[in-house]
Amino acid sequence: MVALRDFLRHFIIALVKHYEAVEFLWMHKLWKGLLQYGWLSRTLIFVSLFLGIKYFSFVSDWMSSTDDSPWNASNLMSFGQNSLQFWDDNVLSLFGGSRKYIILVLTEVITFHMIRSTFSIVTGEAQDKTFKAFVDAQVRMITIAAFSWAMELVAGILLGLVLGFLSVGFLEDTLQFFVACFFLGFALIDNFFEQYGLEIKESYKKSLDIVGGAVALGLIFNGLLYVPLVGAILAPCVGGVAAALFLADLMRKGEVDTNIPESEPAV
Repeated sequence: MVALRDFLRHFIIALVKHYEAVEFLWMHKLWKGLLQYGWLSRTLIFVSLFLGIKYFSFVSDWMSSTDDSPWNASNLMSFGQNSLQFWDDNVLSLFGGSRKYIILVLTEVITFHMIRSTFSIVTGEAQDKTFKAFVDAQVRMITIAAFSWAMELVAGILLGLVLGFLSVGFLEDTLQFFVACFFLGFALIDNFFEQYGLEIKESYKKSLDIVGGAVALGLIFNGLLYVPLVGAILAPCVGGVAAALFLADLMRKGEVDTNIPESEPAV
């Protein structure tokens, strides 16, 4: 059982690491390494163009449906409300419920690259970033996503029963949200433990030891997903770097076992 003091300490450390992650990303320009994944760039461009065309069509329809002065205060307010609804229908809806785990799977290449590149820079340890290593990580992320989705459902049922029995059912949605944040954070943290040969069960147990950090990582990741257009890219970029910085910090403090592997990670 994690003490409240440790939960809060890890939570705060992980939050601060997101600020450092933005600076780290800019300083080392880690996004340039993603250019080696040509198919990824083309896919992102296609998605952006697709949404851009849809939004242009939406603006065109709005202008044709207004009177001769579409830029008056009333029409502009209506346009703003309808724009928010457009992004909600076409982008934000992708991240509700189990769909956020689909995003984790689809953006694993970014998380994989960011975490391993950051950890390599910070520790000086060469990390395996070969195509085979990525394929293994992708397969594992699919397993992690399925595991997390199932665990989130079970936790939701148990929380509903317990809180209902205690007559504090109004807390259910809030607690379920933080449970979901933990599993998002666990998916990021697992990318680190995976490269040292830990099984998912072992990785999960170690994540529970730093549950506050996992919740903070998942909280920011979830929030970044709601940034229009770039959220699905921004979340794994910042979240991956923050997770690596957080774990590297705990390693230096001796709070994460640095003697995990029987052999060194492949170069």
